[in-house]
Parts: sequence; C-alpha cells; structure tokens
Amino acid sequence: MSKVIGRDLSYIFILGLFMTFLTVNSIFNSKAEAVEMSNWDAGQIITDGSFWTTGKMSKTDIQNFLNSKNSTCVSNGDNKCLKDYVEKTSTKSSDAYCSGTFSGSNTDTAASIISKASQACKVNEKVLLTMLQKEQGLVTALWAYYVDPNGVHSNDDSHFKSAMGMGCPDTAACDSKYYGFSNQVYNAARQLNVYRITQSYNYKPYKDNYIQYNPNTSCGGSNIYISNWATAALYTYTPYQPNAAALANPYGTGDNCSAYGNRNFFRIFYDWFGRPNSYYVKGAIANKYNDLGGVNARLADPTSYELPVSGKGVAQTFQGGNIYWRSLTGGTYAVWGAIKSRYSSLGGSGGFLGFPTTDELSAASVTVQVFESGSIYWIKSSGKTFITKGAIRNKYNSKGGTASFLGLPKSEELGADGVGQIFDNGKIFWSQKIGAFITSGGIGNLYNEMGSRTSKLGYPISDEIVGDTYTYQKFEGGQIRWTKTKGAWTVYN
Repeated sequence: MSKVIGRDLSYIFILGLFMTFLTVNSIFNSKAEAVEMSNWDAGQIITDGSFWTTGKMSKTDIQNFLNSKNSTCVSNGDNKCLKDYVEKTSTKSSDAYCSGTFSGSNTDTAASIISKASQACKVNEKVLLTMLQKEQGLVTALWAYYVDPNGVHSNDDSHFKSAMGMGCPDTAACDSKYYGFSNQVYNAARQLNVYRITQSYNYKPYKDNYIQYNPNTSCGGSNIYISNWATAALYTYTPYQPNAAALANPYGTGDNCSAYGNRNFFRIFYDWFGRPNSYYVKGAIANKYNDLGGVNARLADPTSYELPVSGKGVAQTFQGGNIYWRSLTGGTYAVWGAIKSRYSSLGGSGGFLGFPTTDELSAASVTVQVFESGSIYWIKSSGKTFITKGAIRNKYNSKGGTASFLGLPKSEELGADGVGQIFDNGKIFWSQKIGAFITSGGIGNLYNEMGSRTSKLGYPISDEIVGDTYTYQKFEGGQIRWTKTKGAWTVYN
C-alpha cells in the first residue's frame, strides 16, 4: 500500500464510523449536472489538464460558488458555514513543490485561502473545492461541529481542523501539525505535487497498479492502468477504488467492501463542474498517436478507449480517425479521411478487409492504404474510393499497381458468377475455376464490344501473348488476335 498522507474520511463518514454532521442527501445537493457513472474510469479519474491548471476560478468566483452551494447556512454561535469562514493565516514561502508564495492575512476567507493555495501550488481551484466536499462535506454543510453518537455537539472545529483529510492516515489519528483550515488546504495541495514531483510513491502512471477496493485486504482489488499523474496522486492520497456495489449506487452506499473517496471525487466534480476525465491512449497506440503529432495533429482528441477486435487486436477512435493495433504482428496504423469512411462502412477491422498493414501511401493522383484482405484507393480528382481484393488485387499488384500501365481503379468488382474490375487502361477478370487475367488495348476493346465475359468467348484464360505475327489472348471460347495494321479479330474454338 502507498504511504498514505491523506485519509479517505468520506469512506469513514459514509460507513458511519466517523462523527456525522449532515445527511448524505444534504452533502450532495444542488447538482449542476447529473453524473454519468458510465464515464467512470478507474484508470483516469480526472485529466492532468483539469487537475493541475489554475486560474479557472477567481477568488470572487469561489466565493460566489460557496454562496450558491449553501445559501441557507447561517453562521452563529458555535455553527460555522464555509462561505462565511475567516481565519488569520501565515505566509508560506515557495519551495520545490509549490512554486508560488501563499501570502498570509489577518482576515483570510475560505475563498481566499482556496484561491491562494491553488495559485501557489498550481492545483486547480475546482479540485480543492471537490476535495473539501469529498472529505468533510464542508462546502454544503449546514452546520459544522462535532456530533457524538448521542447527538451532543460541541464547537471544536473538528471539520475545519481536518478539512482535507491531510495528515490523517487510515491506521492512526490525524497529525496535529496539519490542523487548521488553511493549513489543510495548502498542505493538501502541496502534497499532491509531492507525489508527482518525487515519483517515490507506489502508485504511478503509465503502468498497471494493483489497487484495493477497501482497507480490508480480503475484499481484494484489481490491476488498474493509471493513465496520468493526477489519477496517481488521487490514489496515493486515497488508496482505494470503488467496487461494483459502490459504483451501482453513486449517491449512496455499496456493501461491506466498498470505499467511496475516489468515487465521490469523480461524482462531485462531475456534478459541479462537468465531466473530469476523458479518453486516453496507451501502449503501442499511444506511441503511434504521439508519432503522428498527438492531440495537436490530424487525429486530435481520442473519442473512445481501446476497443478489442475479435481477440485479434485493438482499435481506438479519435476525432480525426482511428488507430489499429494487430496483436499477431504488432503493427500499428492510422486510418482517416475518405479511406477511413469507406473502411468503417465495411465493418472496419471487424469486416472482411481486416486490420490495416500500412499507413496511407500517397502519390500525386491517388492515396492507397493496404489492409489484410484488400486495399482501398482514394482518387484525388474525383474523391471516390475503390477497393481491390483477392486474386484481382494480387494480379494488379503483380503488374505494379497504380504505377502500372493499368493506372487507377475506376470501379468496384463487378459480376456474380465471376468478377471483373475496371481500371484506367484495362480490366481484370477473375473466375474461380480459371483465375485472374487482364484485358486491355485493342484486344480489350473488342472483347468489351462483344459483351466481355457474357459473350461467346467467356472469361479470359491467359493474359496477352506476343506471337511472331500477331498478339493474341486466349478465352474460354476462343481467341482475340491483334496486329497493328489489321486491328483485332476473333477466332472461335
């Protein structure tokens, strides 16, 4: 288990092992957006950009947010509302983990403390607000003081003293040196950077990490591929993942093996600020994605996680195309544009074409991409796409493909009993019992005029043969012969 600095106080609270000071329903009121737990991903609870980017909320924005989330809370006597909270704070100098200075004040509000800690330690203001709610429910608490099991309360500032769960390990009492609201907020933000900068804790990104469901080891856990430093930091701070029971009841409790801290972080952030995570790339697909320029290039943002394809490999979709990885060969290729549209219409890697075996190969007039069982050509002048496959593709490629005298494809395969395909300067015909042969030039023209494969001649059974006195081609029902002076004529069997 990681060295835990922050305790999952929300886990203790929901199980009823900690003093309660408000109901579950009142903790999670005023939802701005209904959480979609289908978007929960244990490997990416929140993106790095949403976690480490500051300046998204000003001090005034934070104050207005606190007011809006708890407008009915009244501070008087021993009751304190976070929106009204004020304390004297001390200056905290910059260091290796917080590059900015936290300037002290005789009258620092909660909003000011959150804002200054965010700026000093470069942790998003929304993250700090979410953690305050996740740990102690302070943002929406209608009262904040200690309540013992008999319902007797006293104003010992318990929930402000340990507002972020900072310095509160699962197996011991909270460390008093971290007591105090500003102390909690600043040191929690700093500690999140300690995890990332020192990289000396158990949970690390870009690899599988075994994460338990509960402090009770008998509840088990699973390997999670952590995709970024933000998620690694959250697991180090609160080292459990929600089990299926916790996820199935996102606003309540699960079972005896459920833990809620990271689930609650995801849910609260989602409710208040929108979805915190996004799709991510890893492994061979990530390498290919980065080679192609990543998010700032043609593929742009991912729009799915890796999708298994019939046990043969994986595919991942992006705004600008897809990347496919074939497990048998380790080949990783991107498909986009008109070729991708045609490929997807035929079932993609799950269709008859199979996985790509090249990236796009582009020439002046055509772009082609090769797949396991066929090739797709995009003709630049017309914007049309055509496929070659099977024996016709093999024949076409044997003559040099687009660089050959045949030129570019002009049709798909035609015919049912056998097939033919039209190219700029000829045709390739195929039948199962005979194979694939080319017709072109004067012989091809006469063959076409006669009705090609539907004529008495039937299918070609040879390519053109240059003889001593004429060039000829054999067909099922005869020959077509050609000379420069006489042109083409037919000789039947």
